[in-house]
Amino acid sequence: MFSKMKLSTRMNLLAVFGALGLIIGFVFALISLRHSVLDGQKTKIRNLVEYAHTQLAFYDEQVKSGAMPLDQAKTLAKESLRKARYEGVEYLWIKFATGDRHASDPAAT
Repeated sequence: MFSKMKLSTRMNLLAVFGALGLIIGFVFALISLRHSVLDGQKTKIRNLVEYAHTQLAFYDEQVKSGAMPLDQAKTLAKESLRKARYEGVEYLWIKFATGDRHASDPAAT
């Protein structure tokens, strides 16, 4: 079949298949890059949530053990989360089951 084609046709087919191969390679590379970026963002968010949970759990234990009054624990917990930052400018936004909300960005509160 290929032996009956003109040389120019065979060369054009080679170029087309080569281009298709490159395009497919780039598509797979972009998909892989996208997954890597999303996994990094998911890990960052998970770490931030764990940090906030750890902070709140610490103050909850302080209240339960009687080492700190509830009002003081609430104030200190809010202050510790208000100072929390990631990437220098980003902040945490927490919405409690009671409907209360807390942002670590002073301009948002």
